[in-house]
Amino acid sequence: MQKEKVIISYAYNGLIYFPLLLAERLKYFPPHFELRFADGDENALKQLTIDDAQIPQSHIAVCDPLIFGNPNKFSGYVETGSQSEIKVIGAFIQKPPMWLFNDSTIEPVEKEADLIKHAGIHKVRFYEPPNTGYLIGKRLMDMIGIKDSQTNAKAVKFNEEFNQPVDPDEIIVTSNILRIAEIGFGKKNIVFSYPSKVNGISKLLFTGVLARKDVLDNNLTDVISFLNGLKKAIGIAYSSDLDQLTNEVYEIYKSIITDNNLLSKEYPEDKIRTFLHGSLSALRREKIYSEDLVVSRKGWSNISNLRRKYMSSWHSPSLSSISEKLPLLFLKNTWRKDITHYSTRSVIDKILNFFFSWNFWTAAFFIGFLGVILAFSYLIYCFYMSFSSFSSTMNIVFSILLLFGFTILLSHLHCLFEHFNYNKNGNIAKVVSLNKRLITFMGIEVTFIFGLLRFYFGANI
Repeated sequence: MQKEKVIISYAYNGLIYFPLLLAERLKYFPPHFELRFADGDENALKQLTIDDAQIPQSHIAVCDPLIFGNPNKFSGYVETGSQSEIKVIGAFIQKPPMWLFNDSTIEPVEKEADLIKHAGIHKVRFYEPPNTGYLIGKRLMDMIGIKDSQTNAKAVKFNEEFNQPVDPDEIIVTSNILRIAEIGFGKKNIVFSYPSKVNGISKLLFTGVLARKDVLDNNLTDVISFLNGLKKAIGIAYSSDLDQLTNEVYEIYKSIITDNNLLSKEYPEDKIRTFLHGSLSALRREKIYSEDLVVSRKGWSNISNLRRKYMSSWHSPSLSSISEKLPLLFLKNTWRKDITHYSTRSVIDKILNFFFSWNFWTAAFFIGFLGVILAFSYLIYCFYMSFSSFSSTMNIVFSILLLFGFTILLSHLHCLFEHFNYNKNGNIAKVVSLNKRLITFMGIEVTFIFGLLRFYFGANI
């Protein structure tokens, strides 16, 4: 029986999104998956929330994860479309893929703070709101001390930031690394690189993976298959031979480059390949993609703070209220895939949400650590009182080691679940090889339990 088509809307077809398109080309997604270019973050969200007769509703969106924070637009989407919650289920781009460009008249700097010393910067050109490039541009103006005016601040559409000549005292905030490669990386035109240089927003959730709650409930295997395919493509982007990667990306982008004016003019194939090779090499160095797809609290906090500061009407929900963690998705998929009763699934969801909440693991670690301190204090007391039984003292040591091992286990368990690998069916693959540390700690725990038994029961084990 033919499976229902799963539609993934994505906001941008510039080169920084290439792992997503590469996953499709390399068939890392199941055959019933379809990528659909939405031409903008708001359109990607609209396609996720509204079931239009002409544009079928998508199941997943790859876009700015906080784009739904616009109360004037998102409220309309929900009222006319699906009432299901929107969940952030993964991080695609975890650093701001933004570069400050000038036509070689402003010297490059290693730290963002050093831009303050450049007395020659008086203008900034950036993307239109609500894009993240707009927020970074406004932040840059504040930091340098440039007054906000139509002359000093120019907001432009994607792929139009290079349409006008660059003034000597002007900085362009751009994510079009292909255009920078066309101009030439060796000409000192990149004044500053946000992904790799020292700055206050080096961790920032720039692009996320979003899904509706009903999709997670009814199509969870497909969701995890998508995340797995994207994760594999990111691995290829970082580790494969650069020449082979360039060949694959060229086949994907040869028509996109022309149709979307990613370069200033038409070039022969060998030139385009050269530009792509340089851009892919730079993206590999900059490490902008999240290899484990995990949404970091710092990245969420930075983008939320920027939106609250420079777009006061924007609503930035907390990460805990809007995200679904990857281990939760795996566990739900494994433990409840054959459960159709809604109330039973809800109970399982609540149990998993509790055990994978940040507060639970913080409390568990604290209790374990407190246990180690108390046991260690008791050991010192025993020695101080000239406790004579050597065997009893050794059993106390065993107990301390047990508590210590348990504490370490708690501290590692959460992050180990975050790094599970998924196969095409959305199930875990190679559990043993991926969790050697966890298995080692489990072995140590067994040894310590024997010591605890001796201490409490005097068993000669």
